Amino acid sequence: MSTIEFNGAVCDRMQKQLDAYLSNELSVETTHELMKHLEACPACAQDLESRTRVRNLLRRAVQYEAASPALRQNIEARIRLGESWFPVLRLSPGWALAVAAAVLVVVGSVFVSRWRTDRLYDNQEASWPIAVRTWDAAMSILS
Repeated sequence: MSTIEFNGAVCDRMQKQLDAYLSNELSVETTHELMKHLEACPACAQDLESRTRVRNLLRRAVQYEAASPALRQNIEARIRLGESWFPVLRLSPGWALAVAAAVLVVVGSVFVSRWRTDRLYDNQEASWPIAVRTWDAAMSILS
């Protein structure tokens, strides 16, 4: 039978994952690794057992406590505020103004770019590349 030795670093890493293990938040591989460690390390197993006891005691202590109606209404109101169907409605006026300015700049840039392109092609002579005009001038001189 092989002997497994755990150093403090391994135990520290495993103990940091115990609460996530109790909440069933670990991946299958990590859970398997933690369970193997717990089988071989009595100190970590005891720590898990005490955390489980504390969690169960807390659950039982608050199980029969109900939230006050005022607290319930406050929480529901905050949830409703967060459920706005259009996120821009929750922006402050300064952010809304910045978004509007950015949209205006983008639309204006596209408009100016298209206007300059259309203007360039209105004058067909100006739209010819310089090399073609130079080649035509050279050929007319040689002929």
